[in-house]
Amino acid sequence: MDSQKTLPAINRYEAHTYTMCEGWVNTWSISELIDDRARDRLDSYQTVNEVQTEIDDLIRRANLQDMDYSHDDYAIFDNEKGVYI
Repeated sequence: MDSQKTLPAINRYEAHTYTMCEGWVNTWSISELIDDRARDRLDSYQTVNEVQTEIDDLIRRANLQDMDYSHDDYAIFDNEKGVYI
C-alpha cells in the first residue's frame, strides 16, 4: 500500500466539506500508527451526534478567530446508506 494514500473511514458517519473541484468530500483525516508507519485515515464517527458536535465545534472555533465558517459548508454522510442526512 502506498504510504501517501489515505485509508478509508471505518465508522458509519463522516463530515463532508463542500469543495469547488470535487463537490462534497470527506477532507477530515486522522493519523494512525500502522505497521510502525504513520498513516492517514479518513475521520469518521459512530453517531450523528458525534459528527455534528465536531462540525459545531469547528465552526465555533473558526468564528472566534473571525473566520466566516458556516454550517452550509458541511454535511453529514451516512456510509451505511450512502446518503447525506
